[in-house]
This record gives sequence, C-alpha cells and structure tokens, in this order.
Amino acid sequence: MTMTTAIHAAAPMRGHPVTRLSLTRLRQRLAERLRQRALRREYREMLKLDDNILRDIGVTRGQIWHAARMPLSEDAEAEIAEATARNRAA
Repeated sequence: MTMTTAIHAAAPMRGHPVTRLSLTRLRQRLAERLRQRALRREYREMLKLDDNILRDIGVTRGQIWHAARMPLSEDAEAEIAEATARNRAA
C-alpha cells in the first residue's frame, strides 16, 4: 500500500450520511457551548448591578452567581428562568 492509498483509505467519504450527521451534531454542540459561554459573560456583567435592579428583574445575586458558574454543558438560561418564576411565585 502506498502512502497515497493509505491517506485515501483513511479519509472519510465526503457527503456520506454518517459524516454529515456527525458534523451537524458537532456544529450544534459548538454553537450551544458558544451560546452558553456568552450567557455566562452576561451573567457576570449582571453581578455588577445593584440589588434593587436585580430584584426588579426577579432574581437574586446568588442565583445570578450560581448561573454564571454553571458548567457550559448545563443550561444556565433555564436555571435563571426557573429561579425567576420561583421568586415571582413567592
């Protein structure tokens, strides 16, 4: 087997359904991680706000702090939405 043959044999088939599906999943995961990272940045900025403003928004500083430090694999936006709903119900 020549070097060229080995490279072509190891290369994924372009347009193959499995390759497209894997790349699609990878793009989706990357996009979600980038979105979560941007949210964490926004939450860190929110920590600079006054407690009265946070109360008007419907969250506490502790809830924002918690969301800002959640792993990127977890949905911090959903966590804040649940916290806001709990605070408004109380």
